[in-house]
Amino acid sequence: MVWSRLDRCAWKTARAVIENSELLIGRIYRRFLAEGRVRIRMARFSSPDFQAAVEDRDAQINDPMYTLVPSSCPEPYSEKPMFMPHGEKPELTFHVDLPDGSRHPVVVRFAYAREEARTGLNPGSLPHGRHAARNIGVSIVRADRELELCRAFEIGYEPTERWWGVEVEFPPALDDIFGVANNKQSARFFTDAAGIDIERLLKEETKKKTVHELADEWKAAGDPLAHHIPVIHHIKSNLSVIRSTLRDQTKNSRSRRTRHDAPNSAEAIGTAAVRKRKEAGHAGVSDQGEALPESERIQAVEEALLEQGLSREAAHDYAVSTISSDLKYRFVSSHLDSPSFFSVRPQGGILLITLNTSHPAYKHLIELLEDQDGSEQSTNEQDGLDLLDLSEDALRKRAAELNDRLVNTWRGLKLLLAAWARYEDEQPDGALRMSAQDSRTDWGRVARDFLLNE
Repeated sequence: MVWSRLDRCAWKTARAVIENSELLIGRIYRRFLAEGRVRIRMARFSSPDFQAAVEDRDAQINDPMYTLVPSSCPEPYSEKPMFMPHGEKPELTFHVDLPDGSRHPVVVRFAYAREEARTGLNPGSLPHGRHAARNIGVSIVRADRELELCRAFEIGYEPTERWWGVEVEFPPALDDIFGVANNKQSARFFTDAAGIDIERLLKEETKKKTVHELADEWKAAGDPLAHHIPVIHHIKSNLSVIRSTLRDQTKNSRSRRTRHDAPNSAEAIGTAAVRKRKEAGHAGVSDQGEALPESERIQAVEEALLEQGLSREAAHDYAVSTISSDLKYRFVSSHLDSPSFFSVRPQGGILLITLNTSHPAYKHLIELLEDQDGSEQSTNEQDGLDLLDLSEDALRKRAAELNDRLVNTWRGLKLLLAAWARYEDEQPDGALRMSAQDSRTDWGRVARDFLLNE
């Protein structure tokens, strides 16, 4: 194919045409390129006889799931996957029954970015982050060829949206179900269904229905979107979990940079308080783990952190730093399927306190304070305070005082949670311990209800 007159092309140079076309073509035909079924040559010439090629190369794979390599993603992810499959079942197959009696699969796949790709100073502005920003959306694939990137699932104001990938694949037999256009470049019915607020529909029903019951009702009514209801619900549910995982890992990654073994940290102060209680004869269940070899303690803490959703690297760093610093406490943030504001778990001789990111108190309180722990925020960043009547020196002094208050408030809150954890830890096994755990859950439930009605 030779393009000679590009009178309606937004790209003005041959280089720009190739670079932008490759991103699109490499994505549409990524399966064919990966399996060697096609070769797409991209060349530009300096003369009309096409003899002197200024650039001549094959198009590279552009995989929005970032699992196919080699690819056009910048180094180091041109040769290794930037994303990894999400969850124990990163792929799920739905089946669509057609009137002719045939059954056809719709396969949904999920992936999200490895922690190493999302850490560091503003990773979204790095080459691989900018590359991912151009591939946001759910990739709709028909017969190994991508039709479009559906952006109906995207939260536009969230820069973290670039760090997940979803792929929906179906065969040509389902073209009518998906509303595939004649030019084979869109799936209108699927995109329309993506905009449906399924959770709201289920809540509005006077009689509770499952997603599949709702889909069956729509099928009976002849609605062309009915087949997509379970698929869309599955995608939105998993994206909610992925987004929560990404937020939790980001928060814990930030926390890893904080000196928890500093003398004025909540972890260090709480550890000193526990030692005094032990000297006074107050024993806790977690104390028994302190006698284990250091390697076993690290492994136990690491495994507990992995169960909380931390990456292997983060869990290992946390475990090593906690045990080597001889700390009694470790705070992490994670989604918990519980009304509790926080959980307490004795492991490897320490008390692991997990702050529940799905509890409304996290948004109302923790997120406002957690960045202040041990921070060295410049007072210049506080100059936006509405204190224009103060001199510059007075303004900076006031800003420093406010910053200190935030640091002390966050430290105080962590110490309160640490005190409860120790109280629970010191309860004997049996009814008293269960009662303390139930009280923590009940208080979290009441706090949730208060904050939701705010």
